[in-house]
Amino acid sequence: LDVWCSGPFIARDWGLKFAYLPFSKERWDKFLGFGEEEISVEELKKRGCKVRKLPLFDAHDNISIDLNKRIISSYSGKKIVFIAEVDQPYIYTPEEKTEFIKNKFMSASSRADDMIILDRSNYNITIHIRRGDIMSDPTNQNLVMRYLSNAYYDNVLQQVLKILNVGKPIHIYIFSQGKPEDFPEFNKYDNLHWCFDVSAQNSFANMVYSDMIITSKSSFSYDPALMNEGIKLCPKSFWGHYPKSKEWILCEDDGSFDNNVLLDVLKTKL
Repeated sequence: LDVWCSGPFIARDWGLKFAYLPFSKERWDKFLGFGEEEISVEELKKRGCKVRKLPLFDAHDNISIDLNKRIISSYSGKKIVFIAEVDQPYIYTPEEKTEFIKNKFMSASSRADDMIILDRSNYNITIHIRRGDIMSDPTNQNLVMRYLSNAYYDNVLQQVLKILNVGKPIHIYIFSQGKPEDFPEFNKYDNLHWCFDVSAQNSFANMVYSDMIITSKSSFSYDPALMNEGIKLCPKSFWGHYPKSKEWILCEDDGSFDNNVLLDVLKTKL
């Protein structure tokens, strides 16, 4: 979503109109619903617009930005759709991204198809423990850097439960890959739900709607956390940019965090 969001924000900042290109996987495209109420590139092509690709640019470099703007200006008066590179990054704040994708996601017609397994009468904590691909190749540093131990999540959860006093049952939903035996640290918890067989899309949706989400070093839980209106506990060492809001509580590599920060947030959330 970080790279996809470049398109709307480039269009905004450069005085252009945004045209929608679908996500590569149809299931995610329909699930997110970001193309609703947007004009698509395909529709514009049917209306006679030509497609021109823009070169990859450095969003911090005015020279490369000016080059792209000159390319765009050279087509003034013509019916052109400009396509940025697939991996084109851009500069925008996490607050801007949050507002944009939350509004898109929440208003999508596909929300009627969400299969929410959370019980609204409980206080629901969702935890994303990234496993799967990051366990496949211990020599791949790009994967290794995303790993957080079971002990990390266990420590975060233990601290949370010592503080939470919500007046209703607390239920814990763990979204991961594997089997319960891979996570023996969690056998001691009551009201624990293993969510190994929930689809990726419904896992995403349930994380969005939980009262609290404990994220991994992964966009798969970072992006739902952006849309989540509850409390977010996240690894400080993650490279994503967190909004500057008290609902975002950053945890050290051992899972510790400032308990006073959580207590303060709970005063406004409960």
